[in-house]
Amino acid sequence: MNRKERRALAKKGGAEAFVRNARDVVAEHVNLEATVTTYTLAAWVLHSVFGFGEARLLKFLTGMQFSAEDINQGKTKVENIRENLNALYPGLEDAWEVRM
Repeated sequence: MNRKERRALAKKGGAEAFVRNARDVVAEHVNLEATVTTYTLAAWVLHSVFGFGEARLLKFLTGMQFSAEDINQGKTKVENIRENLNALYPGLEDAWEVRM
């Protein structure tokens, strides 16, 4: 980084602001990749195990998108959805544990 770039960076809040911005960009990218991976795996299981075709997969993915938007906008919380599902189907309570 040359002197001119350092001065411009200092005017914009310094290295801390640059690192904060870079961290935000990386976090957003990781979140997007995780979401796409989750949607892909869910769609694959619904197709390969349960026989979902294109129409049902599109309906499922659309529902996932609307639900994710509601969560992102604060209209609902994942915890509330999970609690409602557990109340309807008590056998699901242990299924939420991620096995690594």
